[in-house]
Parts: sequence; C-alpha cells; structure tokens
Amino acid sequence: MIKRIIIILFIIIITNNIYSQKIEGGLFIGFSTNQIDGDEQNGFKKTGIQGGAFVETSFSKIIGVKSEIYYINKGAKQKQDVQTGITGFKTSLNYIEMSFLLNLKATKSISFDAGLAIAYLASYKLEENGYEISNNYYDLNDYDVSLYFGFNYYFTKNYSVNVKYTRSLSAIRKSPNWFNSNLSFALRYKF
Repeated sequence: MIKRIIIILFIIIITNNIYSQKIEGGLFIGFSTNQIDGDEQNGFKKTGIQGGAFVETSFSKIIGVKSEIYYINKGAKQKQDVQTGITGFKTSLNYIEMSFLLNLKATKSISFDAGLAIAYLASYKLEENGYEISNNYYDLNDYDVSLYFGFNYYFTKNYSVNVKYTRSLSAIRKSPNWFNSNLSFALRYKF
C-alpha cells in the first residue's frame, strides 16, 4: 500500500512539473569538422557548415530535454600528394539531422547534452584527385543513427555557444564499414 501511495505521489509531482514548464526555441548556425572512420583518411580535415532550429523544456532546475532539426555537411578529405603517392579524396555528405537529447544543467551558464541523432542523407558527392566519382560506385546508406554529446556555454540568457561530438552507431557504408565522426561548433540564439 505504501508503494502505491509513493508511486501515485511521484506521478502527481512529475505531471505537475511537466505541465508547469514552458517550451522554448531558437536558431543556431556554425561549422563542423569531420572524418569518416574506416575510409583510410585520417583526421578531422573536412570542414562543413551546419544550421537549424531547436526546442527545449526543463523538468527541473537541473534536467530538461531538447530536440534539434538541422542541416549539416559531413564527410572526409585527403589532399593528393604526388611525391608520396597519396591519392586525393573528398567525400561531401549533406544530411538533414534530428536530435533527441537529455540536457543536464551544471550551472546557470553551463549545460551538457547527451542523446541520439537520426540523419537522412539528402545528397552526396565523391571526388578522387579532383574528379567526381559516380555515386553508384559507393553504395551509401540513406540513414545514419549517431550518439550525440554536447557542451553549452551561455553568455547571456539568449546567446550560447555549443560544441558537440557525434559518432555513427550504424555504418554509412558497408564493405568496408564507414562511420561518421563529427565535431561541431555553433552560435545559438534562444527566443
């Protein structure tokens, strides 16, 4: 009987907190540094842009949830080096991505995000030594599911900087397996 009362009180408290919270939103823009693990190109040499919108709500002073939808350019890049025989290669992957995140507030100006991002490959371009390769040559998956870890620093109530790292859980290409690895930086504005 005591367990039931505790569970009912817990549900009432949580439900009351959820209904009393407001949903906030905003926009962000930034850049990304990328690599594809498994493609034999090393380092975060491919840069790209990102931009989108987010919504968030808090359940308490410490815990909240956030969701983002955004465009992001990922891929890999290796410059050609004739002397060493290294082939130049560039992979440009254009994704529409949506994240589902748990947000933990460490202080008034610092918070952390963790969760999943699901991405749709809108378009891509592959180049070898400056020449475009047929898209049929590399069979890339249309979807990518990634782990997402982020850090937020708030300059003011409305402006913040976000640094995030995402890493594919699912291969974006099989045989050999390719996985996106991305480090991004963004300026955010909350309405």
